[in-house]
Amino acid sequence: MTQLHHEQPNQQRTSLEQIVREELRWQAPPDVTASLLALVQQASAGTLAPLAPPVWYRLTVLLLTALTVGVSVGIAWHFYGTLLTTTGVLAWWDQIHATLNAAINAGWHTLYTTFPLSQQVIESLPTLHAYLSWVLAAIVLWLALDDRAARAPHHQPAR
Repeated sequence: MTQLHHEQPNQQRTSLEQIVREELRWQAPPDVTASLLALVQQASAGTLAPLAPPVWYRLTVLLLTALTVGVSVGIAWHFYGTLLTTTGVLAWWDQIHATLNAAINAGWHTLYTTFPLSQQVIESLPTLHAYLSWVLAAIVLWLALDDRAARAPHHQPAR
């Protein structure tokens, strides 16, 4: 009895496997195979026309996509703005912002009273930032032109 019990599921599995194998075997119709082979030959020969949609279609899709995104952002802005206002999150955020600003201002005041020269140093930082930005722009431009000159073909004079 135990031997029969073990053989039955095994026989069911093999019969199921046979059925599945039979169902998974199929032959493609000859006309489909011939069409696919013709497409492959055209693609390899380069005679296939590009499948780009017309310009008006691409512009219409671009315009509709931009319109959809704009409307979605507007609806989300209105919804979340209303939600944040009614729940009091904006008032809470404003309170945190005011507290942080007061702490930062107190920190600056303490720094300026402790080290009076620090105010002049800190006030000169934007000027230094602008100067360093121009230096960085000049370096990038120089490297770009230098790289372009290195890639240009060199003409050797005839001897």
